[in-house]
Amino acid sequence: MKGIIFCFVILMLAAFPCRADIVSLGIGSSAPGDKVSFSLSIDPDEPVTDFDCTFEYDTNLLTLDDVDLSDGAEDNGIYRIWCNESPAGKVHIYTESWGDEWWVDDISRLAILTFIISSSARSTTTPVKFIGPAYYETDYSGYWDTATTQNGAITIVSSGPTPTPTPPSGKPPELSVRMESTMVLTYGEVPMVRYRVKANDWKGYHADAYLAVTLPNGKLLYRNNRGGLTSKQTPVRGNMTIGDASGDIGFGPLPNSAPPGLYTIYGVLATVGKNPLKAKYQISNVEDAQFQLVTGTPTPHP
Repeated sequence: MKGIIFCFVILMLAAFPCRADIVSLGIGSSAPGDKVSFSLSIDPDEPVTDFDCTFEYDTNLLTLDDVDLSDGAEDNGIYRIWCNESPAGKVHIYTESWGDEWWVDDISRLAILTFIISSSARSTTTPVKFIGPAYYETDYSGYWDTATTQNGAITIVSSGPTPTPTPPSGKPPELSVRMESTMVLTYGEVPMVRYRVKANDWKGYHADAYLAVTLPNGKLLYRNNRGGLTSKQTPVRGNMTIGDASGDIGFGPLPNSAPPGLYTIYGVLATVGKNPLKAKYQISNVEDAQFQLVTGTPTPHP
């Protein structure tokens, strides 16, 4: 009798296999020369604390512009997303997390991907496809689950790019930036800033958001959307829609090669594609925060 029951259970499991979680790329549509964004998502919801996947796209039609963590991913302790595109058109993205959050939530959207459509592109639908499986972690344990994947696509329409709205004449947006981490740091610690945007009468208008840091030797570096620093004028968020927003942004652990002294972090919203150092292109106020890098034994993180 027991053997019969056992066989019955095995047959039932075979008839109704466990459903694997699905990591999917979204779909989007826009015109040549425009930007288009969609989500990298997991379904059903999972308490994701890190993820890793690789995808490819047609570089004749698209250029990857931005990869942003979702709010839910950041709330679960994921503080950085790395993006390695080599060769062009093959993109590996993976994350780093603090690993010490006492509570994590189920999330659906993992990240937001933004592409620029080639200005010479014709009407077509081009796929954005996974290469291999996707992986995710749910509890900082170092054990990764494998998800099945679902490809995405971008439809390019032949109409011209959407015109940029005329800048409003009302009250411009206000930006505040302050240190979220301590103002005195040692090597290995992570400078964190807290930002807040108040849209005022410019809600819905588009702008480039910049975060830059001046080193003690006077060198100015810009934080890009992938967590790195570059001397090239690069927005931390390009062509963003202005709205009320707030959050934390990190600059990565301070390397031993960083010069000790006073660091100043600047933030500003600027006209899309224009020089943020010129006052005529600055949409918001220029805000700054400072921290001091001192030599000594770094404070260990848990």
